[in-house]
Amino acid sequence: MDTTYKDEFEQLSDLHKATLTDLQKELGKAVGTLQSLIKVAYAVGNNWTHHILEHTCSESGAGEQFLLLNRILRSASSIKEELRSAAKQLFLVHSFLKFAQEKLNGPETPEIKISSIQNKVGRTLKMLDSNIGEMEDELVRLEKILNEEKRCFSEVKRLLKCVDQKMAEVTPRHRFSDEFGPLEKRPETEDKGEENREKEEKMERQPLSDEEYLAWLIEESKDEDEPQIVVLMCLVSVASALPFIGTVQSVAVTGHLTCNGKPAENVKVKLYEKEVLLDKLLDEKFTDSKGSFEMSGSKTELTTIDPKVNIYHKCNYDGICYKKISVKIPKNFVTDGETPAKVFDIGELNLAGSFSGESTDCLN
Repeated sequence: MDTTYKDEFEQLSDLHKATLTDLQKELGKAVGTLQSLIKVAYAVGNNWTHHILEHTCSESGAGEQFLLLNRILRSASSIKEELRSAAKQLFLVHSFLKFAQEKLNGPETPEIKISSIQNKVGRTLKMLDSNIGEMEDELVRLEKILNEEKRCFSEVKRLLKCVDQKMAEVTPRHRFSDEFGPLEKRPETEDKGEENREKEEKMERQPLSDEEYLAWLIEESKDEDEPQIVVLMCLVSVASALPFIGTVQSVAVTGHLTCNGKPAENVKVKLYEKEVLLDKLLDEKFTDSKGSFEMSGSKTELTTIDPKVNIYHKCNYDGICYKKISVKIPKNFVTDGETPAKVFDIGELNLAGSFSGESTDCLN
């Protein structure tokens, strides 16, 4: 058994021995792995769409299309199984973490939208199932064309052989003879140079292996904006390959934080744009000596962005993590363009108070 696989299996087998910190780290890794696989799944889907558009009216033979399509099908099937496995691992780690926190009365689970992740993974797997079904139907069609081409080719070879035989029967034995009969076959001359050129061309046209092809897909998908996949999943699949569609929108926010009547200094605040799976960070600051902060950011999107401010503090809290407060910014403070035209002032917040939706965050 491969050492890497063995380590992974042992790590999952020993989850019951892991500390809360270890489980939180594993949860973060699982989310990152799942996000990468979802990107690759959409890259495979886009490649299938591109294959259809490219070969619908092309002059490529059925054999060439069959090979290319078979490669895409293997990639889609492989990504589907990896995505299912990664999703199961994430949900398993999340379940262990919740169980450990309830048993040890530890801090709450970091805010991770498990239901949204489940829905996103489910939609991605359905997309892959649909694409795989279409690919299999297309392979059946190409196989029929290949069989027909082979039958026609065999018929052409048979006719050519028959023509050769007839030509041999009516060809004179020598130049000044009236007798007819088969000619002696001429020795075929070998063109060494042509043979070498064919070998070189064959080497140049060698196809990539499945591993190299999958690595290429991952590399191609790195340039796509992470939130773009979530935004464009509601549109046609072809549009999901265009990472810069939409309008540049910006937002600015300011506020003053206190703790028990004193300025809350050096408190981390982050400006996010809410997404279905993972929120997009627009800006990050720490409060000054007066407990004040100012942040701004912009993002290109088709619909109006949904900004919020996350505040991570330890006012009247001695846990290993941080208390997190989220403040939603009204959409009428979102303006078009790189520079915000309005500033949303959240006013003065006393972090010692209780807030609706307040949670604990260990991964900020």
